Order: sequence, then structure tokens, then C-alpha cells
Amino acid sequence: LHKAGNALVSKGAFREALSKYAAALALTNPTSDPEHPSTKKAATLRSNRALCCLKLDPPMPELALAEAEKCQELCPEWPKAYFRKAAAFECLGRLGEARLALC
Repeated sequence: LHKAGNALVSKGAFREALSKYAAALALTNPTSDPEHPSTKKAATLRSNRALCCLKLDPPMPELALAEAEKCQELCPEWPKAYFRKAAAFECLGRLGEARLALC
């Protein structure tokens, strides 16, 4: 499902990819350990969902922000989580918070 979502993203089918990532996420069992493979997988899927939300027309920045925050909770040291959060804030027009999300 994860690979299918990636293939859809590469074709620009973001809404369909969002569904694939959601289905893949339902099969993960993240732990409190950010280094655990299942936790990393869940964080990656959340990050991918945030990207899809921002690429939709019209974008869904509120959902993108929620996904990015969940990604950040799962893997707090992963830079991409902060980048996705900043991108969501930027899409919402909250530029100050976007800058702070990258610090």
C-alpha cells in the first residue's frame, strides 16, 4: 500500500495516494520508540499524507498540519516532520509559526 501510494504521488494522484497511505497506516503498530521500524514507517506515512494534503487542489492545510504534528510526535528528531509542519503553516498563511517550526 505504501509503494502504491508513492506511485500515485509520482503521477500526481494525491487524493488517491492519501487513501492508500491511510490504509497502510491502519496496518502499522507504532511504539513509543522512535527508532522502532513500525514507528518509523508510521511517521513516513504521516509525512506522506501531509505532503498529499498540501498538493491537493484545493489544499487541505489543516489536515496536513495535523499529520505533520503526529509525524513529529512519532519521530521528534526527524527533520522532515518539521519541514512538513512548516509547509502546512505556510499554506495556512501563518508564516511566523512556519519559521519557528524549522528551529
